[in-house]
Amino acid sequence: MASHETDGFAKIIRHAGSHEVFGAHVIGPHASIVIQQMVAAVRLKMTTDELARVVYAPATPSHKKG
Repeated sequence: MASHETDGFAKIIRHAGSHEVFGAHVIGPHASIVIQQMVAAVRLKMTTDELARVVYAPATPSHKKG
């Protein structure tokens, strides 16, 4: 939404008991940015609670619209 893109979604796959992030499905504009964050969450064995506390700076657009 920060880049005026509202199409798409992200689904996080987690362990039912521990809430550890196992993977994610990400579809939409700039999905590669979100995928990088999900890869880090899986590699660091983060829980969804830990992932929810991470603050991400919005990407700066490299081009102007209109």
